[in-house]
Amino acid sequence: MFAAAVALSALTGCTRTSYAIHTNDGRTIVSDGKPKESDSGL
Repeated sequence: MFAAAVALSALTGCTRTSYAIHTNDGRTIVSDGKPKESDSGL
């Protein structure tokens, strides 16, 4: 699973900014662009 996430981030990382978020239960969420949250200002 980790190798697939690395390969996916390598493919998408060259063309645009993406973030791989690893959850505590072992899932990986790949976002397109920087995540934004208006409530916290992040």
